[in-house]
Amino acid sequence: MRVHRGFEALAPDHFRRPVATIGVFDGIHLGHRAVIDTTRDLARELDGESVIVTFDTHPRLVVRGRAPRAITSVAHRLVLLERSGLDHAVVLPFSDEIMAMTADEFATRVFEQGMGVVGIVLGFDSRFGKGREGDVDFVRAWGKERDIVVRSAPPVLIEGRPISSSVIRDAIAAGEHDQAQALLGRPVAVYGKVVPGSGRGREIGFGTANIDLAGELSPPKGVYAAFARFKGRWKPALVNIGSRPTFEEEGAEIMVEVHVPGVAEQLYDEEMEVQFVQRIRDEQRFPDAAALVAQIERDCEELDRIVGEVSDLPQS
Repeated sequence: MRVHRGFEALAPDHFRRPVATIGVFDGIHLGHRAVIDTTRDLARELDGESVIVTFDTHPRLVVRGRAPRAITSVAHRLVLLERSGLDHAVVLPFSDEIMAMTADEFATRVFEQGMGVVGIVLGFDSRFGKGREGDVDFVRAWGKERDIVVRSAPPVLIEGRPISSSVIRDAIAAGEHDQAQALLGRPVAVYGKVVPGSGRGREIGFGTANIDLAGELSPPKGVYAAFARFKGRWKPALVNIGSRPTFEEEGAEIMVEVHVPGVAEQLYDEEMEVQFVQRIRDEQRFPDAAALVAQIERDCEELDRIVGEVSDLPQS
């Protein structure tokens, strides 16, 4: 998947008969995947390439001054979008300039002049442009004048209600792993860069990769069985989300620490994705390092048992 960043990266000769969709796509959940699948299907039908247009900032942050915690950062979204088989991703800066553009101005600048689209796909509730006037009816009329094929992807319903990122956000934050996974259509996951930590894990024989999630939402504090992907490979991993109460004072920063058994290499600056499989236990304070080590050894045994029962292993 080719990634194009900013308006300056747009030019019709960068795309072949593109079919585009647009949205934040936070989480890349089952509803989003219906839009993506419709985009890919229409691109094949029109002998073109599929394109997704998204933003580097949640629009609500610019419009309202605040935005919900992201389920997936831009970097994480791009990883998941590439797995979905899209040909191109366009990442635009959501700014005051974009906020002031009418739907006609945005569609003309991005879809027509920037890409030369032959097709556009919108989700059932997708809107863009000033006042959110760029809905399906607007795009159908706008596209008809330019001989552009326009399709709308139907909602994906769970218990009669469309899947939404806000419901998934609440489920992840509450530790309702099964519900979040069912709505996502994939494992709950986090993604970020490995950054230096305190080094205590290595001192006690269980080195960890500390992940900077760049604002992504993580599950609640606790110890989890997971799979971690780094350097193009997946490995079983023990993940601690918490404030390291055995070593730190109350109120310390919450960290995501990933121990990959059998991997001793330094992973600083590596991009790491973690897919959660099952919660093992609460985070707890131990009287000393020896007690903590004994518990981690038991956690690793539980990790082996859990991943040994997993039938669907992560796909790169």
